[in-house]
Amino acid sequence: MTPTLRVPNSPPPSTGIATPSCGEDRVRLTDFQLVERCLELPHDGMGAFRQIVQKYQPAVDDLCSQLLGPGERALEASERTFVEIHRKLALFETSQHSFSEWVFRTAFGQCRLEMTKSFHRAGDRMGLLIA
Repeated sequence: MTPTLRVPNSPPPSTGIATPSCGEDRVRLTDFQLVERCLELPHDGMGAFRQIVQKYQPAVDDLCSQLLGPGERALEASERTFVEIHRKLALFETSQHSFSEWVFRTAFGQCRLEMTKSFHRAGDRMGLLIA
């Protein structure tokens, strides 16, 4: 079973995809609505972001494991993906990409960064200077 990413200072994820907030009934929100909620309602945004993580984490974990092999490196790349998404959520533009494409592009970039770091660490261990 894959460990779940926990957003700091947040309760454990619920069993459902939708999280009630602001007195609303449980409703499935679109990615666009979740992004809007994250940006417009800072206090409620963590619940919306938690839903994004719950929706995309299995696929992002799988992508990272395929690119980096199963293990710690893949899990770290997956976690960094969601940290990066949260950090740059305001930069997401719906006119350029779908949200899911943006998530997977971010995950691929984090995996590529991890591969580059591994390559340089291997060169350092062998005493090579890699420019």
